[in-house]
Amino acid sequence: MNIIFDLDGTLIDSSESILSALSMALEEYAIKLNQPLTTQLIGPPLNELLKILIPESEQAKISDITEAFKQKYDTYGYKESRVFEQIDDMLSTLMSAGHSLYILTNKRLKPTEKIIDYLNWERYFRAVYALDGVSGMKNKAQLINYVISHHDMDKRNTIYIGDTEADMRAATTNAIDFLMVMWGYDSDPNAEYDKAETPQALLELINIRANQC
Repeated sequence: MNIIFDLDGTLIDSSESILSALSMALEEYAIKLNQPLTTQLIGPPLNELLKILIPESEQAKISDITEAFKQKYDTYGYKESRVFEQIDDMLSTLMSAGHSLYILTNKRLKPTEKIIDYLNWERYFRAVYALDGVSGMKNKAQLINYVISHHDMDKRNTIYIGDTEADMRAATTNAIDFLMVMWGYDSDPNAEYDKAETPQALLELINIRANQC
């Protein structure tokens, strides 16, 4: 089975490191935000997030703030990402079972690759994809479509796993199965699709689907 994972909120918790680096970058330019910085904001690409947070009168500074954030996060912030409990064991089990694992994220490719290297996760994943790593990609739905085509995946044997409604929409747009993890940033307990409360529960749901293929 082809198993494509979101990264932030699904495999790792990088909320504190992202919010810390972003807060410091905003302080450099004395920006007053439209709303507080919270973990629920994590998910969209950085440029989109800043357009939400920053008053229109200050949006000319977005490029400078983005560069300040990148300098802080890419230098040391990425190392503060925390792996959710039982995730390493789950990935090892899935790899040993012969599944093909991928990462597909809105996070920029540079810090994504740094995190994968820092965690020694190269052994788990066949490939890692980020929105800015493939030319012309505007959203996750397009990137999923690219990955499916690039690896000649059978959609009936492919699943995307994430923690947000946006992840679900990206999967359903491409007519592939979706599982939501409930330990993420914006998981919806009332959503009408299969949900996993723990990595062990996620393994069980994946096994059910693998046996149906």
